[in-house]
Amino acid sequence: MTILSHGLTKFSGLAVIVMMGALSILVGGCFDSASKNTQVAAGLNTSQGRATVGATVNAPGANSQQTLAGNAVAEIKVLQQAPDFKLKDSKGKEVKLSDYASKPVVLHFWASWCAPCIDEIPQWLKAAKDLESLGISWIAVSLDSSWDSASKILKDSDLPANAISLIDTAMEIPETFGSFQFPETYAINGQGKIAMKWVGTQDWKSDPIVSKLKEIARK
Repeated sequence: MTILSHGLTKFSGLAVIVMMGALSILVGGCFDSASKNTQVAAGLNTSQGRATVGATVNAPGANSQQTLAGNAVAEIKVLQQAPDFKLKDSKGKEVKLSDYASKPVVLHFWASWCAPCIDEIPQWLKAAKDLESLGISWIAVSLDSSWDSASKILKDSDLPANAISLIDTAMEIPETFGSFQFPETYAINGQGKIAMKWVGTQDWKSDPIVSKLKEIARK
């Protein structure tokens, strides 16, 4: 009986992993594998009322709509203050989100182990360069365990003047934002408040995204 029970437990665990993998393909993103985050990835609301992931986005005051292949965009009607954080760049310099106070920011969470993230990075970088005149600062936060892994996909030499690359090896910062599927991106206005959240890969040259970024840059 003990052996059978152990076998069923292993099978159940495998089934969950397989289902999560299939779901990540459907919604175009990679899930955080931590147990707490697995619950959120399954579509459960957090006690803090943060946005959940999956085919839809649930956020306080958010108006969600589908975009691209099952990915979601949430326009936050009740703007919330973006949590401050402190991370390091590849040279060891500490950077805080609050260093960009009064400036609009596009904050992007990604990782080299996330296939959709790798596909999106070149377009994200191109958007940063093409929209440099807007005065927006672009921050890419890698969730890799080392710079060796992150730099294989995003080198410092690839960054335009208005973009920086940071790393969060502990994967703690996304959780403070309510992010559990990657890539995920936030538009933060000049008052330091979250104005938009994009879940999954996006078309960074699309009219809706460019228009939203121009709107945020004006405020």
